[in-house]
Amino acid sequence: MAIQSASELEAVVARAIIKLEKHIAERGTWPVLEDQRRVFEQIKKLARDGAKLKALREKLRAASESVGSEVPTDNSLLEDLWDIEDYVDYRA
Repeated sequence: MAIQSASELEAVVARAIIKLEKHIAERGTWPVLEDQRRVFEQIKKLARDGAKLKALREKLRAASESVGSEVPTDNSLLEDLWDIEDYVDYRA
């Protein structure tokens, strides 16, 4: 489902961060995912500032691609990341 507002974006990003933390905790340490989690924390902080979100677009794309290659079987996480990118592209 498409994200329609900044508050929904915050909620979806928070859910994605929780999922990333779960994967990190299961593995013990996962530097790549830890770096990407920081990117999503930055996105969450800027959820209400469309211009700053747009400025982070390439960083978001790289983080999403990295997460997708690291945990390709977590479809709900991948869908959340797609929704986040979609929001930044078309609604921010």
